Amino acid sequence: MDWDVDTGVIVLSERVAPMLGLQQGVSTITLEDLQNTLHPDDRAVMLAGIDECLSQGVEYDQEHRVLWSDGSERWLHMRGDVIRDTQGDARQMLGMVEDITRRKRIESELSVNNSVLKQTIIQLNETKEEYLQSESRLRSILDIAPEAIIVLMKVSMLWSSIKG
Repeated sequence: MDWDVDTGVIVLSERVAPMLGLQQGVSTITLEDLQNTLHPDDRAVMLAGIDECLSQGVEYDQEHRVLWSDGSERWLHMRGDVIRDTQGDARQMLGMVEDITRRKRIESELSVNNSVLKQTIIQLNETKEEYLQSESRLRSILDIAPEAIIVLMKVSMLWSSIKG
């Protein structure tokens, strides 16, 4: 992307227009056109980033959601920097655009899987704790079991002899 700060015209490469959800062959847009391709929640962030780049000389480096006309959402990584004249005034902003939709989907899936894994670990630890408590109770029972078995055997033999 090549933005002429004075005229406001942004020249797009043939690969960038489709990434923005625009028709193949669109070669120029305005900053407002660019804003309109973005998710509404990302527009102010983009403008703040551009302002920071123009006023403070900070490199533009942001990720934005783009809404296509079919309703689908894509993620783009946009980077750019300002070219200034001899007086230090911004004249042009050059940048690149990369479609990172696949990476964002994978990150989202990893996040979900990570949450499931954390829940599973919590449940396994709870189950382990229950098992250890049960094992401890069983050991207590088995520690006194020999005497209990002998008593039960004597009672059973006594009962058998009483019954006859």
